[in-house]
Amino acid sequence: METQKLQQNIPSGWRLTSLGSLATKLKTGGTPTSTNKSFYEGEIPFVKIDDMTTSGKHVASTNSHISEEGLKNSSAWLVPKDSILYSIYATVGEVSINSIDVATNQAIMGIVVDEKKASRDYLYQYLLSIKSSLRKHFKETTQKNLTSQIVRELEVIIPESIKEQQKIAEILGMVDEDIAKTQEVIKATEKLKRGLMQQLFTRGIGHIKFKKAEIGEIPTEWNFKKLSKITKQITDGTHRTPNYTEEGTPFLRVTDIQTENIEWSNVKYISLEEHAELIKRCNPQRGDVLLSKNGTIGITKVIDWDREFSIFVSLCLIKPEPKEILSEYLCEILRSDFILSQVRKRSKQGTVTNLHLEEIRDFDIPVPPIPEQKIIIEILSAVDKKISVNKKLKEKLTLLKKGLMQDLLSGNKRVKI
Repeated sequence: METQKLQQNIPSGWRLTSLGSLATKLKTGGTPTSTNKSFYEGEIPFVKIDDMTTSGKHVASTNSHISEEGLKNSSAWLVPKDSILYSIYATVGEVSINSIDVATNQAIMGIVVDEKKASRDYLYQYLLSIKSSLRKHFKETTQKNLTSQIVRELEVIIPESIKEQQKIAEILGMVDEDIAKTQEVIKATEKLKRGLMQQLFTRGIGHIKFKKAEIGEIPTEWNFKKLSKITKQITDGTHRTPNYTEEGTPFLRVTDIQTENIEWSNVKYISLEEHAELIKRCNPQRGDVLLSKNGTIGITKVIDWDREFSIFVSLCLIKPEPKEILSEYLCEILRSDFILSQVRKRSKQGTVTNLHLEEIRDFDIPVPPIPEQKIIIEILSAVDKKISVNKKLKEKLTLLKKGLMQDLLSGNKRVKI
C-alpha cells in the first residue's frame, strides 16, 4: 500500500526505484582478525563509523589502516574514491563520501553509484533525508541494524534527468557548505574561549607578580580557596525517583540544563506536596548555580529565573557567598579545564561518571577580587554571545535544509535546468 501511495505522488519525469538498481556495486566491508598485527600495519585507510561521524560529508582520512594481506584475508574490499559510505549497524543511516580509496568494516556499506542512472550527490542527499524513517526497516538483534538486502531494496524517488538530480544536489550542497562554515566558526570560537579561560583563571588581567600555590601560579592578589569556604551550601537533589505528575512543580534533571535555555514545556513535573518536602533539604533560588555531577559531568547553569523547581540527585546545587564569589564567575570556573583536571586527578580510572559532594566541596578555586571577577565574566560573556549567535544561525540553516529536502527530493518543488 505504501509503495502504491508513493507511486501516485511521483511527479512527471520522476520514477520510483530501488537503491540497488542505481549502483554498480553495493557491499558491506569486513574486519581483519585483530590477532594478526601485520594486518593493521599497512597503508590502506580503514573506515569505521567514528571516522564518518567526525569527518562529516567527506572522509579523507581514517584513524586505522590495514595491509594488503589484511584486505585479502577478510571480507573487506577496496571501495573506490567518490563512492557513498552508508552505516547499517548500531549508528544506522550515517552517510559520507570517501575522497580516497578505502576499506570499511562490516558496519559500513560501500555504494558505487552507476553514473548513467544517478547522481552520487543526489543519492547522498536522499539517503540523508530518509535517516529518521529507517526505524521501520530495522532488524532487531542485540542492536538495531539494517541488512544488505534491506539497503538494496530501499525505495528511491528520483528524477529521470541526471541534470535535474545534479541541480537538486547542488542547491542542497550549498546549504551544507553554509552549515559547515558556521560550525567551523563555532568550533574556532569555542577553542578561543577555552584558551581565554585558561589564561584568565590562572594569570588574570594585567598582573605582573605571581605566587606559587599547590596547583599552580596565580596573581599575588588572588587566593586559592576550597569551594566549601566560599559558598553557603553545597547539596544535591533527591536520591529517589519521584512520582511524576501531569502538572505541578518542575523537576529538573541533567538533560534539562544541557541547552542554552531550559525548555520548560519538556521537563517532568512533581506534585506540590512532594516539592514542599524536597525543598526542605534543597531549595534552589535565583543566583544559585547548578552543576551536573552524575553521568555527564561539568554542565553548569546560573539560576536566572524565579519559578520554583526541585532537582534530581544528578544535579548539585551551590549557593555562592556573594562577598567571596560571583555566581557567573563560579559557573564559568566549574566548567573549565582547570576544574576538570582536578576531577581527573581524583579518578583512578581516568574517566569520571559520578562526583560526590565531598569532592565538589574540596575543589580548589582561584578567587580574584570581585571587580576582577566582573571583568573576566564580561570578557567570557562576549565570546559566549558570538557562539550563541552562530549556533542560532546553524539552527536556522538546518531547518532551511530540512524544508528544502522535503520539497526538492520529493519533486513537490521543481528546479530549472
